[in-house]
Amino acid sequence: MAVERLFTPRSGTVLTGWTVLGVLWLIIGGLSLAASVQSIYVRVFRLKPFGLRGLLAQVGWLCGLIFFLVATTSLGALLTGTVAGQVCYGLVATVILALFLWVGVRVLTIGRMSWRDSWPTALFTTIGLTGLGVVSRLAFSASIVANERSYGGIGVVFTILSWLIGFGVVLIGGVIVGTWYLDTELSVAGILRKFHIGRRTGRDQARKS
Repeated sequence: MAVERLFTPRSGTVLTGWTVLGVLWLIIGGLSLAASVQSIYVRVFRLKPFGLRGLLAQVGWLCGLIFFLVATTSLGALLTGTVAGQVCYGLVATVILALFLWVGVRVLTIGRMSWRDSWPTALFTTIGLTGLGVVSRLAFSASIVANERSYGGIGVVFTILSWLIGFGVVLIGGVIVGTWYLDTELSVAGILRKFHIGRRTGRDQARKS
């Protein structure tokens, strides 16, 4: 309700539906987001600039983002009526998010990153965004209401900006951690194997002592 009041005109009438200006802003904002994400990938993965092909990749990524938002919103309307449905929706949405990010890395890098090399970035970004979503669900609603009461509309803007900053940190952090994972040539199986060997060695030493 606080967010709705922020964007409601003084006349009190809220217009719904699509307008030419609204679609234009959606395209411009979406392409700006796609360009920012692509720029992060280019810098962290040390790729050469893409030129005009990069713009085509941004358009494809934006179409995928819109499809992802429509799909998850539709699933949310169907599944979140019960607690079990909410848990199921959370799991399904997380899987869809991971797949979108995985394909998104390939699209924005125009295939210069292989599927295998793209997966760690998608995985760690999904983990970060899931954590941000949990924190948002637990804290951001109360923060929006409290800031709206204390500072008015600008307080709501502060909360939204803090979420956007957190989103940017998670996005960049996911790419950096994913690249570090590739550079160190780690694997989940290898980590579990080392952990198992370490526990077995510890038990053997404890028996000998």
